[in-house]
Amino acid sequence: MAEQNLKATTKSDNLHNNCEHIMKKMKETSNLREDLVGQEKYFAEVDKCVSQTNVTLSPEAMCSVLDVIEECSAFFKSHSNYRDASVYLLKCQVSASKMLANIKAYVKNTLGKEAGDSDINYGKLKNVAPKIHSVMEHLWPSHESVLKNEVQAAYSDSMAMFIEMRKASTFQVFRQTLMSHVSQYNRDHCNLIRISLTSLNHCLVEEEAFIDDFFPVLLASFRYGLKVKI
Repeated sequence: MAEQNLKATTKSDNLHNNCEHIMKKMKETSNLREDLVGQEKYFAEVDKCVSQTNVTLSPEAMCSVLDVIEECSAFFKSHSNYRDASVYLLKCQVSASKMLANIKAYVKNTLGKEAGDSDINYGKLKNVAPKIHSVMEHLWPSHESVLKNEVQAAYSDSMAMFIEMRKASTFQVFRQTLMSHVSQYNRDHCNLIRISLTSLNHCLVEEEAFIDDFFPVLLASFRYGLKVKI
């Protein structure tokens, strides 16, 4: 009887252990399936982004697509052992370049619509400033980005484009200010220099404040460039 009980207990323990092993394997298989489905998403997302780079999107949609591209780029960089990782990483880079080019085109077109023959309408520009600022703020992430170099280049290019468009009207104000002071203080050179420098500095501060309406960060190189030109 004792021997029979021992055999029954042994069989029961073995059955229990086998059931636990099967349950563990089933859980691992389920987790693996979920992981594969989650990873498959990145491949599908990249293909979707590629198609979206050739259509007209709103500024918000362009920023959203850029976020997806960045997430996918980070995934494929960290899973470089995947068979098609290099192919899809290249797709990410191409898509990011196209989307950033689209964003720069949006900025250029938006600014260009408010341009006159020789000047840019200040009031109308103020109206579109929040839209451009929102996009530029998205291009200036506070965290490390796998697309950091490309994004910051697009930001810098957009700012250079804005400053170039503002250059004619800004220097026209500078000239008018200087001519007014020359006419008023043509025999008082000391006051002419002092007041002219003060006025020009005031104009520069106002222009930098205007740029801040469009760009969350005024790059040091542009700030220095403005001062040198003055």
